[in-house]
Amino acid sequence: MKMSDWKLIETLYTCKNITRTAERLFLAQPTVSKRIQLVEEELGVTLLQRSTHGISFTEDGEYIAVKSSQINAILSEIEHHIAESKAAPTGTIRLGSTNAVTRSSLPELLRSFRLKYPGYSVDLTIRHSSVLADLVSDGSLDLALINGDLPFQGEKMLYKKEQGYIACSFPLDFDHLQNYPYITYKKDPYTDILIKTWWDQHYHAETPHGLTVDHGDLARELVLKGLGYCFFFAPEYMQGHESCIHMLTNLDGSPLIRNTWLIFSKHAKKNAAVQAFIENLTAPASPASPEVPLTDS
Repeated sequence: MKMSDWKLIETLYTCKNITRTAERLFLAQPTVSKRIQLVEEELGVTLLQRSTHGISFTEDGEYIAVKSSQINAILSEIEHHIAESKAAPTGTIRLGSTNAVTRSSLPELLRSFRLKYPGYSVDLTIRHSSVLADLVSDGSLDLALINGDLPFQGEKMLYKKEQGYIACSFPLDFDHLQNYPYITYKKDPYTDILIKTWWDQHYHAETPHGLTVDHGDLARELVLKGLGYCFFFAPEYMQGHESCIHMLTNLDGSPLIRNTWLIFSKHAKKNAAVQAFIENLTAPASPASPEVPLTDS
């Protein structure tokens, strides 16, 4: 028997009329009669007694009709369970990010995540890396993307590496870099340490002090106006102004690299939404997206 036959028997038992049953199930009357006949032949019993006054159920028909109602209830539960299991999971991810990551790769990450997991929402917090690490540690955030190799007691994965560079709109003599006007913006202490370490390797002079602004975007605008040079790591800051970029290397010729990490607690990793975000982050990048290396640390 087909599953729809059980619904047909239940409806016919309720209506006690073939015409009304056909109307309720959006079937032709001959179709209802034919299907009842086929069920009777398959089961080897007579379900209905037909007379000039209409139809009535036989004793076997009464039994099967009652059971059809129970079977339909079970089938409905099964269909509901399957529909729920296939439905998009829901939940909220408390994600932290630095301004550098937010303005560079985060929009594409969020776009691909929403396409794959439309039921999840993201509550985004933008702070310095050191603050984000504390928020993940105390459970205020589920996970965060941070810049620099700062200490963290939870779990972390390498998200990407960025080479440092100096941005300047006028010619620079790197042998006398300390003599040029310097622009900086408020960054994480670990990024500042990375820059200072590079500076101390190359110059026997104090780290330059110059114009300090709140945000990297403002620093970029001042650079483009010719007011000085500035250290950056995120390439997006100078996108469209590649002629102003001077890549930085260490004394051994290796590039000056800043690591960006995805950090999270072991407890948060048990969250299905967090697992989905990590899986999406570690999935192979699409051709339109830059390659993003991730490794366990």
